Amino acid sequence: YVYEGKAAWDKDVAALKTAGTAPTTPTTPATPGKVKQSSAPAASVPDNDANGLVDTIKVATSGVLKDIKVALDLRHTYVGDLDVKLVAPNGTEVKLHARGGRNVRDLVGVYGADLRAIDDLKKLVGAEVKGDWQLKVVDLAGQDTGVLNSWSLDIDV
Repeated sequence: YVYEGKAAWDKDVAALKTAGTAPTTPTTPATPGKVKQSSAPAASVPDNDANGLVDTIKVATSGVLKDIKVALDLRHTYVGDLDVKLVAPNGTEVKLHARGGRNVRDLVGVYGADLRAIDDLKKLVGAEVKGDWQLKVVDLAGQDTGVLNSWSLDIDV
């Protein structure tokens, strides 16, 4: 089990102390674990703005990335305007979407499952997962607008 915060750890330690089997310190699991975190900014994507929108998920768990999926709920009236990339804590960038889809509406799904990223998500394998993960959404043309409702990381460590 991978703990995503001190409160969860403290709760389990308290329960184990009551049972008389409390561990002394948190440890990295010997078996593969999962890190699942999400953000729901419900933020507007600036129209025709190269700075775009940046949202951050802070991962507190240490570990080496073995696999990753990125879920996205991005509503936009013309996805052909959009560039979307994931930036790992070590600075590695993975382009998820690059102005494809033309007049299709909305990017909703999971990269690494039902959606195919422009760059291979496997380029993140071996990276440390702890730190700030950023999603950058840039609208490169005027008129059509959108909202980043939510996104999430599902990481195998």
